[in-house]
Amino acid sequence: MKHLSLQVLFILLIGHPIFFSSVHGQNMYGYVKDQKTGESLIGVNIYAPEAQIGTTTNTFGYFQITTSGQNTIHLRLSYVGYETIDTTLAVALSQNMIIKMSANANLPEIEVTGDQSLGEGRQLGKVVIPMEQLNKVPPLLGEVDPFKALALTPGIANGVEGTSDLYIRGGTPDQNLILYDGAKVYNANHLFGFLSPFNPDIVKDIKVYKGAFPSRFGGRLSSVVDVTGKEGNKNKTVRKATIGLINTRLLLEGPWVKDKLSYTLGARSSHLATLLLFSDQSYYFYDLNGKLNYKTDRSNLSFSAYSSWDKWTVDLGNKEQASKLHTSWGNKTASLRYARDMGSRLFVQGLVTFNHYQYGIQQNLDERDTTSNSILSRSFIQEWDGKVDADYRLTKNWGINWGIEAGLMRINPRSVETSTGIGSITQTAVETERILRLAPYLENSFSISDNLQVTLGGRYAIFKTISGNRYAYLEPRVSLDYDWNGYHVKAAYAKMNQPLHLLTGNFIGVSNNIWVGASATAAPQSVEHFSLGVEKKVSKALFASAELYYKRFERLVDPLPGVSFLQTDFSQWEDIAGLNGQGRVAGLELFLRYKHEHFFGWLAYTLSISKVRFDEINGGNWYFRTYDRRHDLSITGGYQLGNNWEFLSTFVLNSGNRLTLPTSLYYDPLSRIPVGVYRGRNNEKTPIYHRLDISFRHHRVWPSGKERTFNVGIYNVYARKNPFYVIAEPDLNFDNLFDEENRKLTLGNQVKQFSLFNLIPFVNYTFTF
Repeated sequence: MKHLSLQVLFILLIGHPIFFSSVHGQNMYGYVKDQKTGESLIGVNIYAPEAQIGTTTNTFGYFQITTSGQNTIHLRLSYVGYETIDTTLAVALSQNMIIKMSANANLPEIEVTGDQSLGEGRQLGKVVIPMEQLNKVPPLLGEVDPFKALALTPGIANGVEGTSDLYIRGGTPDQNLILYDGAKVYNANHLFGFLSPFNPDIVKDIKVYKGAFPSRFGGRLSSVVDVTGKEGNKNKTVRKATIGLINTRLLLEGPWVKDKLSYTLGARSSHLATLLLFSDQSYYFYDLNGKLNYKTDRSNLSFSAYSSWDKWTVDLGNKEQASKLHTSWGNKTASLRYARDMGSRLFVQGLVTFNHYQYGIQQNLDERDTTSNSILSRSFIQEWDGKVDADYRLTKNWGINWGIEAGLMRINPRSVETSTGIGSITQTAVETERILRLAPYLENSFSISDNLQVTLGGRYAIFKTISGNRYAYLEPRVSLDYDWNGYHVKAAYAKMNQPLHLLTGNFIGVSNNIWVGASATAAPQSVEHFSLGVEKKVSKALFASAELYYKRFERLVDPLPGVSFLQTDFSQWEDIAGLNGQGRVAGLELFLRYKHEHFFGWLAYTLSISKVRFDEINGGNWYFRTYDRRHDLSITGGYQLGNNWEFLSTFVLNSGNRLTLPTSLYYDPLSRIPVGVYRGRNNEKTPIYHRLDISFRHHRVWPSGKERTFNVGIYNVYARKNPFYVIAEPDLNFDNLFDEENRKLTLGNQVKQFSLFNLIPFVNYTFTF
């Protein structure tokens, strides 16, 4: 059956009659760059209206278009935040072109689901955010954040208030493939999840795939978040600093060799205001970024490095002993990428990446007059990955992408070290596991007619552990785009597998999650993703889209109720978790975008349901996932006031999160404590969440080229007390306590809500020097 599936896929990919047409036409290719900085522009829409063909630039700003033999061609280049270019070129002279685009002073916008010009097919379930847009979203405590901007688009949600974990189309954070310059990033947050791990000053482009997944991506179930860092200004040196309530940011970029070699250096560190939020606690974080980019006429070589670290210390001491609890986590990544166009039709690139994620928790106990003791628990994931990728355009209607990627992962869920005044003992609870990965992939994109575009592809994913487990899966990918009288009707199907599981022991955003690899009893988790959508540019100012999706998960893992990670021996972690779970997610996404002269805005709405089932949990019955939200609405808008001032606002409203609360209590006379009675897992919801943020932004560019940006605003304007977390406490009362005959016990269940932020004014200042 497996061999038959492979044969059918091969016939679908290669055997279509259109492929037997001869390779003809003349190929135009080149690069698109920013006029001011010289950086490559990613995702520029290039469309030939008369020929009805088009494409987009890749990560290096490279594009190819094959003509049908005409001498000249009319091209329209459009990119969010830039002036549109309409030009007619001589085809014979259009080889290895360099086209430069100028930034538009008007308000930019977020591109949702569509990433190409009107008239050309658009990719289903794709979100593109230009970095200019981050300044158009009222920030949390003055700090702009890429992941929170993503949460203002359909199908993407954050966790509890303030956090930056992403829950995409009913998936969990571990099911998101987060890449920074091609390298994987784990635990993508700072400050308990209030900030994402990426300094916005060094981010060039973010693309999110949540529907029609390209075959070149794999290893996760719910999404791909592809973050590209800046190459560095190739024309002049830029120094930029931002001072805010939470942190301070620095950026240094410029040419090392003009028009050839450029660099970017970025740094971000916690500010004194962060430390003042706590009394007996201290918190510190930092992240560092560096990138070198060398470019010639036909090739590009880049090296990128990233490091982040968080450390939280809590004083738990008393008069008898001094005690401190230290929690820390961090990521380190590095990537080396080389790309080259091999002629008019072939573009190849190679990528080598490294990543290391580590989490640790340590408690020190110092008796005032005697000994000192400590216990340290650590876990880590380390990966080396390599990838070779090629794009080849055969005809104007047919392009092929193929490649292969391989990797080695080392993962240790827990190692424990204890020390006393005498010495220290290291105990490794779980042997370090190694997982080998190999995945060849192939994808064909072609047009059957002027109205119908098809993408057929697939991966063959192989996972092998050193302990002897081997898994191999065929992962087909299919997407269709049909232009029906100006309506783009689209459909997509994808199947994916993930060799990692995440056991979630999270409390108010603190990173206490345990990563484990697939095993003999816990195979890689998998999903089948179906999506259907329609979109239309209603007018020059108004764009609308709608998407339906359905996801079918298999082989999920979830910790059993009442499990404490700090007291668990992870040598047999399968004994503390529900295994081979099933999941079902369905949803509807609506999006409206309006832009006219000085005003812009968009509305995003998601209707969804997410359930899971495990034999070992909830009596084997289906139950809602924690972040199952029936309704999620956001409205974002901005208006140019003149004199370089802008007014920005965001309103969000969503259904509460799911949680488990006792439905009743009874008094246990033996233990003399009330005991909760539970009726199902995640049986209740927190109250509805809603919030309005506003800000005023002033941006000025001086004749010398220096820039100043001033942000002032209010988070949660009407001081809504939204739930951060909710707990149930027994309400135990004795009436007539000293009257044995009339003594009466009253037992109740009291639910308490804790809120994090009320009305908070904020201010930050950014300047170049």
